[in-house]
Amino acid sequence: MYLTLRRDRTPDALRECVARVATYLTHDLATPLGADLDRRREAEPAAHAVPFRAFGTATVWYPRGLLLHVRCPNGVCPNARPLAAPDPPTAPAEAEVVATAATAAAGLSPEALLADLDRAASIPGEGTPAEAVERLLASLEVQAASTSDAGHWSAQALERVKEWAGSGSVHDADSPWQKSRFFRPLQLAAKQLAGTCADRMTEDVLSILKHSGHRLANGEAAIRS
Repeated sequence: MYLTLRRDRTPDALRECVARVATYLTHDLATPLGADLDRRREAEPAAHAVPFRAFGTATVWYPRGLLLHVRCPNGVCPNARPLAAPDPPTAPAEAEVVATAATAAAGLSPEALLADLDRAASIPGEGTPAEAVERLLASLEVQAASTSDAGHWSAQALERVKEWAGSGSVHDADSPWQKSRFFRPLQLAAKQLAGTCADRMTEDVLSILKHSGHRLANGEAAIRS
């Protein structure tokens, strides 16, 4: 919990308070200040210490501003380049562990993904695609057993399959397959399932941000892994 003072009850004062807390959090997450604060947070407090910390923000111009103007007449300071350079991850082993765990989750196995996709593509009144296929095949089998003209039955069966599933899986956007009753719910379900899996994996991978050190660099390393 962060408590800040507001100079008055105006919208500008509220934005100023939010900006101060946001600035502090940015420094905590993305600068060496966060690593130093982590060390202080993890230190054992005194026996009767009050669990409260205060922080403040300030801007110092002189002489730092004057020295920067003298040292960097063109706005580019060589001494500032190391500060702008990307920090290496401080927890590469932990980043590898969380990335491996996220990609090896039980819900990402081919069998689990197929089952989730089948359930997500379910249509009210028709069930899942797997159930719909079973019903279609069962009806074709019944018709085959009661017909005496195999050629006529074959033509009718082929037409029913094409009407329901299209003519085949192709990349043409205007193909009947892309507009078939079988393909459309699967396409929508696949997009939704992909988004859900991506969010879940991202949440698992970014648990690396809990580790002290260069948090952003650790998170980037985990995502790349």
